[in-house]
Amino acid sequence: MVGVDSGDHPDSSASSRDTRSYTLANPQFAALPVLSSASGSANIETFVTAKPQVIFMMGSATNMTGETTSPADALEERTGIPVIAIPQGSYTTPEGRAELYSSYRIIGKALGRQDRAEKLSQYIETTITDLERRTQDIPESEQKTAYIGGLSYGGSHGLMSTQTSYPPFLWTHVKNIANGTVTQTTTYSKESLIYADPDFIFIDAGTLGVTSEIGGFEDIRSPVFAELKAVKSGNVYATLPYNYRSSNLDTILADAYFVGKTVYPERFSDINPEKKADEIYSMFVNKPVFREINANCNNLGFTRFSGSGS
Repeated sequence: MVGVDSGDHPDSSASSRDTRSYTLANPQFAALPVLSSASGSANIETFVTAKPQVIFMMGSATNMTGETTSPADALEERTGIPVIAIPQGSYTTPEGRAELYSSYRIIGKALGRQDRAEKLSQYIETTITDLERRTQDIPESEQKTAYIGGLSYGGSHGLMSTQTSYPPFLWTHVKNIANGTVTQTTTYSKESLIYADPDFIFIDAGTLGVTSEIGGFEDIRSPVFAELKAVKSGNVYATLPYNYRSSNLDTILADAYFVGKTVYPERFSDINPEKKADEIYSMFVNKPVFREINANCNNLGFTRFSGSGS
């Protein structure tokens, strides 16, 4: 069995900052061959040499581009290996989650693990429902504002890399100052951040891997941001990496509990974010890997960033 999608490709250049729960829980994955590039193009010879019984390919099973065959059919024709197309899905909307659960069921049926697919789908839905119910009665006028910076996409980025519909904010009823109607990673302006002056600032630890610009944890120390109320009050916090070789679905849930506990502590008084994270990781990858992930984030995850504020 192998999986192919345009965002999730382990490679030999992966740094010691690997924060994927599934690779940390399964170090033997590091010895597996690279079967496709970051652009999604497949290495056909390597596929054939690896001899998987089935290939799962993210995308539509139907032709959507005007070509004579779908990408999945084309890959199957070239390799002679059965290829099953699965929808990507998302966490942001009920429709997106339905697609995600559909993918799990397709994979579960192909592998004879239908019970596992249903268990994981139900766990995700129950977890999101729990997150939402804790804060759903907070009047909009009393909801706190926040900004998430340092999100990775196509590599690590600095403080101004954000998402207009960040799931942990959506689920916990935190007002995203970069709000939008789609889950889109975008570049926010420093002027807009200063003008919005959010109650809380969260920085994704994926920014630690940045090489071509100033990292988020360094940038927030700039005098430019010194008067932000989140900086002055010490309400700057680090979350675990949302994206690393595609979206880390388990980490997104873990981050959401940390966000909720930080912004609305009375609503999450029964939650220890680190223990909750390990519960989530144990469900997804059968191993509590919070410490391993956080160690690759300089142990900043789920902490107040001491480089700012008081």
